[in-house]
Amino acid sequence: MSTFPYTAAGLDVGYGNVKLSVRVAGEAKPREQTMPIGAVPLDQAPKKLSGGYDIRDGVIVSIDGQAWAAGLEPSHLQGFSRPTHENYPATNEYKALMIGALAKAGITEVDMLYTGIPVAQYYGHNGVALRTQISNTMTGTHWINSTTSIKVKATTVVPQAAGAYMDILARSPELKPAKGSPTLIIDVGYFSVDWVRVIDNAVLDDSSGSSLNATSVLLEKAAALIRQKYGRPISAARLETAFRGGEGTIDWGQVTLHVGEWLELASEEIAPKVFNDVVRMQRHQEDFPNLIILTGGGGSLYKKAAEQFFPHSKVALSREPVMANARGFQHLAHLKMGSQLKAQASEAAAVPNQAAA
Repeated sequence: MSTFPYTAAGLDVGYGNVKLSVRVAGEAKPREQTMPIGAVPLDQAPKKLSGGYDIRDGVIVSIDGQAWAAGLEPSHLQGFSRPTHENYPATNEYKALMIGALAKAGITEVDMLYTGIPVAQYYGHNGVALRTQISNTMTGTHWINSTTSIKVKATTVVPQAAGAYMDILARSPELKPAKGSPTLIIDVGYFSVDWVRVIDNAVLDDSSGSSLNATSVLLEKAAALIRQKYGRPISAARLETAFRGGEGTIDWGQVTLHVGEWLELASEEIAPKVFNDVVRMQRHQEDFPNLIILTGGGGSLYKKAAEQFFPHSKVALSREPVMANARGFQHLAHLKMGSQLKAQASEAAAVPNQAAA
């Protein structure tokens, strides 16, 4: 694997996890990681019995001169309210997680960073302003402490599912669409389910969109079904932790809960609501999608509904769906930097030729 002459990063600050993929200048392999989305001012972090703050595997960063702990499990934090609103990118929690992910990966400088937002926000009436705000937040010098900083030279914001599409093109040639073939990329996240209709690398925004019937809603439904059966509550966060960690069961007092079975049961009600919207937004397209690719942490839970609503399409899960967007964003950043360097080289070569003429 060849090395890069620049550092290209893909960052997916989700509502469930933060995912980062970075190709560092001079390194052959990417640095990749996921981390939880817990972020609070350091003085609100739990305290150790022996003294000091207990931030587990998190990292401390500085936001406007205030120390923040980022990358902690939400269940470990006191009074932490997970952000599930459209204004998330404007919060200090979002900024702390962005800086924290880069800091934890040991990154000190980024030439080009790509990230994404839900499709409905990207193409919405406030889309340009939101993209500008995120770009301004991420670009610049960010301080970890009084002596250590991270510099991000440029940031580009794209529709969320575009990252997963680029990851498929880069790493899954068996799923690469044929010329003229309509493809739906459906990214099942914690806050939203986003889909883009793509033909020959072009996004058809009239047939792309978002739904809030995402993994968070499905988890809440599963928790409600469990409470209905057993007469006592269980938190959606506990189900999420088990699902995210690949735990098949939860020991719940005298009961063993099979997490996957409850999530599948909940998906029978929640997932069809998403695909009603997806189908509705394809109604003015003559061709049905040849290929539907599900990605994101909850993608597997929506596969059955995808097959039911699109019986003539091939339905597939992307490889390592949790990291798909971040890897795709990193690939886009790499292509953008390569294009810029090529243009600069062409301009430099043109100058001597003009002088000779």
